[in-house]
Amino acid sequence: MNRTIENENIKNILVIRRNNAGDMICAIPVFRTLRKQFPDASITVLADSSNAHVVRGASFIDNLLVYEKGEGIYSNKYINYWRLFRENGTKFDLVIVLKVGFSSVSALITLLSGARLRSGCLSGKWHPLWVCYNLPVKVSAEMKALHVVDGYLEALRTIGIKEHIRDISIETSPESRDRVKRFFEDNNIRAADNVVVYNISNNRPDSMWPHERFRETAQLISDNYNAVHIITSMPFDKNKAIALSQEIKSGLYFPTSKFMDFAA
Repeated sequence: MNRTIENENIKNILVIRRNNAGDMICAIPVFRTLRKQFPDASITVLADSSNAHVVRGASFIDNLLVYEKGEGIYSNKYINYWRLFRENGTKFDLVIVLKVGFSSVSALITLLSGARLRSGCLSGKWHPLWVCYNLPVKVSAEMKALHVVDGYLEALRTIGIKEHIRDISIETSPESRDRVKRFFEDNNIRAADNVVVYNISNNRPDSMWPHERFRETAQLISDNYNAVHIITSMPFDKNKAIALSQEIKSGLYFPTSKFMDFAA
């Protein structure tokens, strides 16, 4: 039987979600769930510089720790994480690793955090660092088959958090919302219009759609719906995005330099 947690013992929570922006977006329902479950607790997120922007300033967390690669002795990531926690100074009651699968790096980070309750997933063959977790979550075949958002929430259920908020919406900045509003007004796009937004950039080229796939998808949608197609990209794909917007019926290019602009 899995050990569970008690609300009254939890004052400071640390949630570890490293890696990419998409990983952090999928973690948003967990943050909202923890906020509801522990309304008086302080929630800190440990992020990488590559995904911290997704939750910076969000109302459902209280603090954000951002891991940056160090130099000299701090080029050792474990010493660098130790320094980050020492400088922060928070005494965590609970740390949760958000990964449906075992990570030896994350397991050691939970120990470095000093949290008295440490939860993370166990999967695959036995690993000596499984002992880092005193609130372990055994990953079943059914859990592994779930969408990553549902996998995270199922991990919470295993340790006793059963009421979930499956809201994945991003809290965008006022500046980004104003910029999008002006773009819509300048291009006569109304709230009632069908709008499709495409982001053609990807930091993994092997999983990127080819130019023709975006064009074919837009054509298929246009054949069935009267839609406005907005093309966005990272700055390095700007010329491709502009070209695609010119090839698509009712296509528009929206320049984005920040994640929040695209999210808005």
